[in-house]
Amino acid sequence: MEIYLLLALFLMYIITAIFLEKNILQRIWLGAFVIMFAVTAGALGFWRFTNQEVMMNVAAISWYYILYLSLSLTVVLGAVNLWLFRRQLWRVLSENDDDAQ
Repeated sequence: MEIYLLLALFLMYIITAIFLEKNILQRIWLGAFVIMFAVTAGALGFWRFTNQEVMMNVAAISWYYILYLSLSLTVVLGAVNLWLFRRQLWRVLSENDDDAQ
C-alpha cells in the first residue's frame, strides 16, 4: 500500500510541478505535510486517551489503521518536502557561523 501512496503522490508532485509556480507548489506541499502531521497527532491523541484496555477492540483497530495511514502519508509528504526544499536545507546545514554575519 505504501508503494501506491508513494507513486500517487509522486505523480501528483510531477503534475503540480509542471502546471504551478514554484511558490504555490511549495505552499501546497508544505501545507499538506503540516495537515498530515496534525492528523497523525490527533489520531495518536484519540487513540491514547480513549483506549486504556489490554485487549484490542474494534475501535482500537480502526485507530491503528488511521494512525498507520496518516503516518505513511506523512513519511511520503516529508520526502516530497525534502526534495522541494533541498536547496534551503543544504544551505542551512552547510552554512558556517561566520557566513551568517
